[in-house]
Amino acid sequence: MVRNPQDMPATFERLFNAGDLDGLNALYEKDALFADGDGNEHRGLAAIRGVLAGFLAGRPSIRLRGVYTRVAGDLALARVAWTLAGKDAAGKPTEVAGASSELLRRQADGRWLFAIDLPFGGA
Repeated sequence: MVRNPQDMPATFERLFNAGDLDGLNALYEKDALFADGDGNEHRGLAAIRGVLAGFLAGRPSIRLRGVYTRVAGDLALARVAWTLAGKDAAGKPTEVAGASSELLRRQADGRWLFAIDLPFGGA
């Protein structure tokens, strides 16, 4: 459970690297928006779960570094630099890096969840 929006990158990294699909999906609001690298929008937990499952399928690892998090009331805008390491279709090691833009919202119980996650939107 993320109680401080600055903790989201470390929490996401830990869950991703553990292959914890349920834990990752629990970081999103029920109507959240996730935009993939092709610009396709995935809305809601079921759609986001499918995208996350696709990322986890190859058992890659991710490193995240919070660039900034700005909080205004119950909203937080964050930019996170990421590096995803895995293997390509031929089994050769590969690494991709980028930056995300994220909008988090504080929930009534104090948790912070993704409302919008643009993993390729931080360029």
